[in-house]
Amino acid sequence: YNLSNGGGKNSKKHSKNHHQQDMTMLNKNKWHDFNMAKSEEYRADTYGIDIRNGAARDWNEELQSAREMPVSTLQERIDRARMVYKVLQDFFDASLRGANGIFAGLISPMNPNEPMRSHVYLHNNIFFSRAVDAGLDTYKISSGDNAARKSASRDASCMSALHKLDIKGLHTLATIVLDYMGVRLVCQSIVPGILHGEKTHTLLYGAVEAGTSLVSNDEMHKQLEESLGVGLMVASRKVPTMPVSGDRLEVIMKTKEKTGYLSPQTAKKEESDDLKDPQNTTLMCGPIEAKGIKGSDQRKYLLDLTRFTPRDANWVPLSEGGTGNWEKAFEEIKYSSGGGSGKKNNENYVPPLVADEEWTMAVLRPELITALTHVKMSEYMESKLVKKEQNSVVKSNEEKDHEPEPMLDAKTAADDKDIIEHKNSTASSEKSVEGDVPVDKSRKTNDKIAEKDKGTELPTPNQSTIDDLIASKIWKTTDEKTLQDEDKEYLKSLRYNINVFLPYTRSLEGLDDEAHAQHKNDEGRALETAN
Repeated sequence: YNLSNGGGKNSKKHSKNHHQQDMTMLNKNKWHDFNMAKSEEYRADTYGIDIRNGAARDWNEELQSAREMPVSTLQERIDRARMVYKVLQDFFDASLRGANGIFAGLISPMNPNEPMRSHVYLHNNIFFSRAVDAGLDTYKISSGDNAARKSASRDASCMSALHKLDIKGLHTLATIVLDYMGVRLVCQSIVPGILHGEKTHTLLYGAVEAGTSLVSNDEMHKQLEESLGVGLMVASRKVPTMPVSGDRLEVIMKTKEKTGYLSPQTAKKEESDDLKDPQNTTLMCGPIEAKGIKGSDQRKYLLDLTRFTPRDANWVPLSEGGTGNWEKAFEEIKYSSGGGSGKKNNENYVPPLVADEEWTMAVLRPELITALTHVKMSEYMESKLVKKEQNSVVKSNEEKDHEPEPMLDAKTAADDKDIIEHKNSTASSEKSVEGDVPVDKSRKTNDKIAEKDKGTELPTPNQSTIDDLIASKIWKTTDEKTLQDEDKEYLKSLRYNINVFLPYTRSLEGLDDEAHAQHKNDEGRALETAN
């Protein structure tokens, strides 16, 4: 009964119609009445929150505690893997239920005054955000919804790679990307203290807002170099402390002035301070969009890992230093003399322009970087082994040339003469016995060995076997314990700069000439690798 209407006949009718649902297909005159005895899950749906525990689960603490479990024995490693898998699976289920509640309109956003595409949600200790271009507030090197969509998937794959490395002292958040009703949602656990003000967390690496200078911490940079640099072949390179280009920075400041975020005087002061920064460059290991944050639990978290490999130069316009392969292919199709369905189908696969913002997220595959590193290191070690053997042969020949010939006395010479005559007589007797046919003693010896080892056949070495032996010999010498300092330096020189061919970034020319030359060399290597 609806008590607000005072009860009575009208209230009964209203209550009945409120709880009644659609009629059945068999009997259109019969209604489905609401039954209090039946379980109605949709009426008590909490969208992922387990109310039986009394409080929402702290996903980040559960995940980090599971990763910090001991791994000294096999059973401990198995228990740790099971716990990590269970936490991530529960996190995925909770994220999916939360996404259902968001699209049903039953979970309110944290910023209801902003446009719907910019809404972010906090539900069940999970942070939900749409993978769209929310504007110029956040620091990024691309723009457009397509680029933001690809950036979300790249971030998830890089988080997975970093999770597999299992680096001690460097933590990642539980991250899941959901495609629901045509919208891509990024679901992440929460960095401890990040929602409670700036005093509860510390930015150690990178930049959070657009138009701000990069921050670097020596201890965290060392951790990144030992993990990303060694494990994923990411080079440490100098970048401008204010990496955003002047034109982009001017647009950002004007946008902030229009929205009232900064006064014109404050915007000009910040821009002049950034441009006149005495420390013009900052050493970074990783993408310049990455952020290193120290949470209130004193753990170091790494966020926004958009790439671990350089940008694919095939998707860079030729005017900006790209390979130009797509432009050439499109021109060949456009001006080809033929036609028909084949030409039309090729136009569907070859893009007319690669200047689209979507292609800024196209990067080289990590398998390509690994394969090229193995090939170059094998060639280096093989050439080093060949050079070492050549030097040893030359050295032994020089020692033989400098050795004096031994002096023989008369008795020794006579004994040698008797030995030679005895060998000649033995050879002539063997020749007469065999019917004037010379006998190969080595062949006779091999026949005796074959008779002794019946049924045993020695394999004939082929080229593949020889190559395998050479490769095993090379890679035995490339062990970390046996590598010399010069070998380690060469291996370090094979690392890639992943901050090349980036739009909206400031050039190093005029800031640091040596770093600018190194950057040009890195672009050339990335271009060669893409080809």
